[in-house]
Amino acid sequence: SLLGKIARHDVDAPNIIDGAILSIEIAGRVRYFEADGLAAAADGRIFVAEIKSFPVADGQFDAEKMGAAEDQAAWYILVCRHALKLLGLPTNVVSDIGYIILPKNTGLTPTLLKRDLAARTRNAQRLLEGTPDVSKMGALGAGLRYPDPAATDPEDRVIAVEKMMDAVGTAYEPSCLQDCGMSRLCR
Repeated sequence: SLLGKIARHDVDAPNIIDGAILSIEIAGRVRYFEADGLAAAADGRIFVAEIKSFPVADGQFDAEKMGAAEDQAAWYILVCRHALKLLGLPTNVVSDIGYIILPKNTGLTPTLLKRDLAARTRNAQRLLEGTPDVSKMGALGAGLRYPDPAATDPEDRVIAVEKMMDAVGTAYEPSCLQDCGMSRLCR
């Protein structure tokens, strides 16, 4: 609803939505994303902001981490546009320009990097369109359903995930340790 207020230029629309929760259907299921920030500019455009902890040191940054941050911001652009479309509002108010906010050097001074994310957003759209509907896919096999978290002991949930990973396989890489909560289990 806040995103709609910004897009409609409502007088009570916020300038910034900190931690905006957005949803989109992926593979036949609704998924939720939390953008670090959505900001409205004076010209009525909406910009995505992504905050990361890796630094800009002497004008340089880790290119792999920046690429991942740009991909993440591109998905937020895509999901924002989807949300506006569902509200019957124009999607072109969401800019292809995103902002990545990083600490400068070893201090906590924020640095704002303006990035053109149009190509990454188009790539995210292609990935989304190519995702199969999981409800139309065959089962993984007997006993490979993820148990209801509310009704299952955490240890039993880990065992269920291990069985799924054994059946399906994994694609672990050392860089997974930085970004994925399942990396140690996958490894």
